[in-house]
Amino acid sequence: MMNRTFRVSIRIIALALALCPALPAAADATLELTNPGDAGWVSGAFFQQTSQHPTGSGVIHSFVQILSNRDETSAYNTTHNNVFDVGPSNQHNHEITLSQVPTYTFDDGTVYYQFLLDINQSAREAYLSLDEIQIFLSDTPNQSVTSFDSDGVLDLVDASLVYRLDTATQDNWIRLNYLQGSGSGGGDMFAYIPAGLFEAYSGGYDFDYVYVYSAFGHNYRNTGGFEEWALLTSTETVVPEPATLTLLGAGLLGLAVVRRKRSSD
Repeated sequence: MMNRTFRVSIRIIALALALCPALPAAADATLELTNPGDAGWVSGAFFQQTSQHPTGSGVIHSFVQILSNRDETSAYNTTHNNVFDVGPSNQHNHEITLSQVPTYTFDDGTVYYQFLLDINQSAREAYLSLDEIQIFLSDTPNQSVTSFDSDGVLDLVDASLVYRLDTATQDNWIRLNYLQGSGSGGGDMFAYIPAGLFEAYSGGYDFDYVYVYSAFGHNYRNTGGFEEWALLTSTETVVPEPATLTLLGAGLLGLAVVRRKRSSD
């Protein structure tokens, strides 16, 4: 595993908590990752815009490709075909284990697991909404489940939900901008999920496999190419640190509420 340290100032966190009033719960909320270095927190995880390059062989390890055969797409990592919109190539759609996921340690000592997202859009409709993320631990790889429970959680077998973008009171989503990292093979977003969540939800079981389910296009439609989740594998890859974290206060206390926008046909 890789382990690097982000220089996230605890003083900034304390100041943000002191100065920013808590935002009321809302039906819909969004995090903007449309400009270089944009960053923020959603449901306890940290997300950052990136233009990660290169992302070729030996640098990233792709584990799920989500096909763009419709405006709204979704998939999770499995070798089974025709499971939501998963791609057909087993090379890029397969199981991953927790030991493969790189970790990063923030300045306060908190460890996070890191995932890289690469999106593809047309230049004319560059915005894409990441509408849901659900991350699971399981002892069964490469499942073919396509059903959800009454709370909208994917009904995987022998699995424990570790992280979800939505909360009980908010339908959270992230707006991404393809033009900031255009071209297949260039990263667009880092997701940092607290390692403590994986430990807390393991339930004492030896859950080795990690599933990442994601859905796109509900607020800003998918317009071309596939979306891809991957893991960094090269220790020489330059990873941008969070800048001044101007969104930190809002991220810790709640998301700025915006009206839900739907793309036109």
